Amino acid sequence: MSAPGRHTTPSLLIIFLTAFVDMVGFGIIIPVLPYFAEHYGADGLMVGVLTAVFLVMQFLSAPVWGVLSDRWGRRPVILVCIFASAGSYILFGLAKSLLWIFVARMIGGLFAGKFSTIQAYIADVTTRENRSRGMGLFGAAFGLGFIVGPAIGGLLGRYGYDAPLFFAAALAGLNGAVALFMLPESLNEETRGQTACQVWTRLGFRATREVLGRPVVMASLLVGAVFNFAFSMLYSTFALFTEREFGFHTEETGYVFAYIGVIGAVIQGGLIGRLSRRVGEMNMIKGGLAMTAAGMFFLGCTDHLTLLAAAVTLMAAGSGLLTPALSGLVSLNTAEEQQGQVLGLMQSVANLARMTGMIFGGYLFETISIWSPFWTSSLILCCGTVYAVLQLRSDHRLERLNYAGDSHG
Repeated sequence: MSAPGRHTTPSLLIIFLTAFVDMVGFGIIIPVLPYFAEHYGADGLMVGVLTAVFLVMQFLSAPVWGVLSDRWGRRPVILVCIFASAGSYILFGLAKSLLWIFVARMIGGLFAGKFSTIQAYIADVTTRENRSRGMGLFGAAFGLGFIVGPAIGGLLGRYGYDAPLFFAAALAGLNGAVALFMLPESLNEETRGQTACQVWTRLGFRATREVLGRPVVMASLLVGAVFNFAFSMLYSTFALFTEREFGFHTEETGYVFAYIGVIGAVIQGGLIGRLSRRVGEMNMIKGGLAMTAAGMFFLGCTDHLTLLAAAVTLMAAGSGLLTPALSGLVSLNTAEEQQGQVLGLMQSVANLARMTGMIFGGYLFETISIWSPFWTSSLILCCGTVYAVLQLRSDHRLERLNYAGDSHG
C-alpha cells in the first residue's frame, strides 16, 4: 500500500483507529506505573523520574521519526514504532527491579516518538481549512484511549501489576498487524523525493533555527512548553495524592483518568471543528490555559470527592481545547514537506517540558506537601495565559502561510 491516501475519509479513519488502539496501550500503564514502582521501593520523586525517562527518549526520537517519515513515508515509521512498543511492554511486564523498569521505559519512549508522525499523517490527508478538526480527531483518539486504557489497567491490576502490561503488549501487536494490512501511505512520491543527505541536514541546528524563526511557531512552542510542564505535575503525583488523601488504588485511579478521557473525547471529537471556525485556534488556546489553571487550583484545595470531580473536569476540558488548537495552529503555518519535522519538534519540546515537570512535581510532592504541585501548576498556567494573551492576539491574527504548489490550498 504505497499509494498516498490524501483527502480520503477512510485514511483518516484508519489512522484514527491506529492512534486510538496505540493510546489504549499507553493509557493502560498510567494507573499501574506508580504502584508498580512503589512496590520496588520508589517514592514520589522516583515515580516522577521513571515517568520522565519515557519522555526523555520521546523528546530525542520524535524529530528523528518526523524527519524520516518526511523522507521515507509515514507508514513504515508508524509500523516499526508500533511493533517495537509491543516489545517494550513485554520487557516492562517482566521487570524485577527499578532498573529494569527504567530500561523498559527508555525503550518505550524511544518508539513513542511516532505520535508526531501520526499528526503529520493527519496533516497529509486533511485540507488546510479542516486541519484543526483533523487534529481534534487525533486528540479524540487520545481521549478515547484515556477512557479505555486506564480503566483496563485499573481492572487488570487486580491480577498483578504485570497483567495490564502483557495485555498492552498483545494489543500493540494486534494494532501493528491491522495497520500492516490496512494503513495506506499518505505522503506522495514528489514530497518524499529528497536525498538522504537532505534528511540529515534537516536534523541539524540550522533547520531548527529556521523553524523557530517563525513567530507563530515559536509562540506556540513556548505556550505548549508552559502548559505541558505545568500539566505533567498531575501525572507524576495524582495517583499517590489520591492514594494518601482518598485511599484510591489502581482501579479508582484508572476510573478518574478514564473520566478525563471522556471529557477530552467529547470536546476534541465533537466540538473542536465548530469551535475553531467560530472562535479560532488562538482563543481556544487562551481559554484552555485559563480553564486548566482553575482546575489545578481547585485540585490543590480539594478535600472532598465532589470538588475533586469538578477540578478534574476543568482540567480535562482545558486540555481538550488547547492541545489540538496548538497542533492545528502550528501545522497551518508550516510547509507541507516539513509537517513531520515541525510537529516532531513541537512534540519534543512538549516532552522535554513534561519530563522536567514530572520530576519537579514529584520533588514538590515529597519535600513540601501533597497539594503543592497543583498550586504551583496553577500559578505557572496563569503566567502562560498572560503570555498567550499578549502573543496570540485575536484582533491581529497571525497570517497563515501559503505555499506555492500546496495541494491543500
